Amino acid sequence: MKIRYKNKRLNFNLFFGIVWAIFGTIMLVANEKMRLADYGYVVLSMLYLGLYIYEYKNQYLTIQNGK
Repeated sequence: MKIRYKNKRLNFNLFFGIVWAIFGTIMLVANEKMRLADYGYVVLSMLYLGLYIYEYKNQYLTIQNGK
């Protein structure tokens, strides 16, 4: 029996991953001089999207033979 993550949690991670990616893209394109904080948006988007993919592929809990 597999217990998966709730869709609300998955959608939350996907939404914030996309939002941070949009902010990061805007900052990378709009600014001539890049600051360290501008790259933070890109890092945050990769972390949220990576978390979404991991939780989507791997279930929360697996019960096999009563364990």
